[in-house]
Amino acid sequence: MSPTILIIDDEQIITRALSRAFLKEGFQVITASDGQEGLQKITDQKPALILLDILMPKLSGLELLEQIRQSQIMTPVILMTAYSDAKTAARAKELGVSAYLTKPFSNIDDVLAIAKKCLAG
Repeated sequence: MSPTILIIDDEQIITRALSRAFLKEGFQVITASDGQEGLQKITDQKPALILLDILMPKLSGLELLEQIRQSQIMTPVILMTAYSDAKTAARAKELGVSAYLTKPFSNIDDVLAIAKKCLAG
């Protein structure tokens, strides 16, 4: 069975593009449009990798990352943001983020390569 990727992003265009790319590569994909829905899917479906937007309604990506790490869930997480700053990147690193990507992505194949590297450990 192929690994499950959870994409948590409130921008449907990003979610759809990433979903298509991962499905084409043979992954199973689940999505969530906000942090609360994402937390529920992490708990229920235990994905192998999480792609997580930082700015979202209800629960930000960093707040969600803090919660999952406090719950001892060590699933690899790739943070995605259109608004990169040093403070956010430093906090993400403290929380054990696997990768930090700036949107818009210049090449979706780069995202796939980073995801595969995170899954390989």
